[in-house]
Amino acid sequence: MLRIVAGGLLGGLLLAGSAGAQYGKVLFFEDFEGVTLGESTNERIGTSISENVATEPGTSSIPGVWSSVGPAGWTRDNAVSTYLGAPTVTTGVAGTGLADYGVDEWDGWNFANLDFWSTAAGDQDRSMFGATSNASGTVAVADPDEYFDLGSQNDAVNGGYYSTALTTASFPVSAGAVHGVGFDSSWRPEAFDDAALGDTYVNLNNQAVEVFVTYDNGVTGPVIDWNSDSASGGFKADAPDENLPADGSGPAFVAPAGVTSATLTFKLANGANDWWWAIDNVEVNDLTGGQGQVLFEDFEGVALGDSVNERLAPGANVTTESTGVTSILGVDYATQGVENAYSHSFPAGWSTDNTGTPGAGGGDDAYGVLEWEQWSVTDKDFWAEVGGSTRSEFTKASGAVAVADGDEWDDIGDPGDSGDLTTVMRTPAIDVSGETFISLDFDSSWRPEDNQEVALTAYLDGTPLELLRWVSDSSSDDYHASAVNEDVLLVVDTTGYSSVEFEFSYIGNDDWWWAIDNVQVRSGVIPEPASAALIVAALTAAGVFTRRMA
Repeated sequence: MLRIVAGGLLGGLLLAGSAGAQYGKVLFFEDFEGVTLGESTNERIGTSISENVATEPGTSSIPGVWSSVGPAGWTRDNAVSTYLGAPTVTTGVAGTGLADYGVDEWDGWNFANLDFWSTAAGDQDRSMFGATSNASGTVAVADPDEYFDLGSQNDAVNGGYYSTALTTASFPVSAGAVHGVGFDSSWRPEAFDDAALGDTYVNLNNQAVEVFVTYDNGVTGPVIDWNSDSASGGFKADAPDENLPADGSGPAFVAPAGVTSATLTFKLANGANDWWWAIDNVEVNDLTGGQGQVLFEDFEGVALGDSVNERLAPGANVTTESTGVTSILGVDYATQGVENAYSHSFPAGWSTDNTGTPGAGGGDDAYGVLEWEQWSVTDKDFWAEVGGSTRSEFTKASGAVAVADGDEWDDIGDPGDSGDLTTVMRTPAIDVSGETFISLDFDSSWRPEDNQEVALTAYLDGTPLELLRWVSDSSSDDYHASAVNEDVLLVVDTTGYSSVEFEFSYIGNDDWWWAIDNVQVRSGVIPEPASAALIVAALTAAGVFTRRMA
């Protein structure tokens, strides 16, 4: 993920996030990147990574990969005795805390580098976590499969099942308000195939999940639950890489009257030598607060029309004039437009300016490919198919996306001989009255070439503040290497301003492209505490602070 911070008058703050649908005020966010990871204990390197006691001769630990200590205020419980109010098969994590029993790294909920977890555990689809979701870096993991690789669950002295819980730090809530709960999740189920403690607990394993909220008055409420029993209504099939959005379409709760704060508990219960559950990017949003100061746009509401120059021919896609005939191997074939392909209309309040582009708006389909003569809203798959060249790798986006594509624009009539594709796209004005700072988050696909460059500018009460500039010249300080599937996040100081608009500009000429999706503006964002002092200091000194994180 690329994380960029930009300051207005008073600086800004660092945040990590993930794009989704409409959000309200962010009350809580944790991506575990502030957790200090230490060396492994039982996942050791010999001839390969294998599970051994720490004193095993000929083995060594791996530095900087896991921790049992989470973010400030987070707690874990390896003595869990209930699931959905009923007793668990056995209490807690069998053999928890024993040096020679159970792999310490997976002794209940722990925090681990995602690559280390998938490699040490032999993958088995663990590496899929983060392929499409925003999971990365450090994640929280409960993995009974790996835990029982050192010692047996059937051990008459130390054996049993695996039940563990992880509870967040306290966060504010609003009584009567709907709160969306979001997180990235990796889950693989398994049930009824493990004996524990001989004949006492035979095949009772049903690895199950429960998330619940606990308010400051001690009252609890359900958020989600699922299990591994395919015959039950709560069964959840394999989902090794999933995002549960905090927009109300996913998990949510309504805070009762009289409460002001709460915690969330993530519980995995009744696991044996089963699989795992891992989470990242935990977020809670007040969906009824700050709605007038929030924007989300995924372009799905734009009605797409038929293509004009990007046409279908038998066995091929061709770029040609709309008169509709193309020659293939010496034979002329009629062509036709593609349905639901693109539009130059934008959502309400959005605007474009293409006056710098030769021929734009003139309707001449023999001079520049009409679909791409400006910022366009297009079906992602249509765009990828007609252009190829890694456009299909923009997997964070889906459905309709906004595209500025100088490469495809120049494919008819050489309009680039007369000038560049020069186009800007601007959001509606967003009310930021009373807000100290807001975040802008969007998915981005950028491929540089020659003189192509782009910029993103915030207009604060009409005053421009450039947030980013990417150029294709590798010798420039503004050079941005190819990043065809990226999440971009900026936080902007809005103190003293009443409105902001964001403008995306593109200049290119037979180069490549810039495409975006899932544009999200949020207010009331909580930064990562460990980074705030550093970032404020940097912004005070330099005005803009830029940082990349994996």
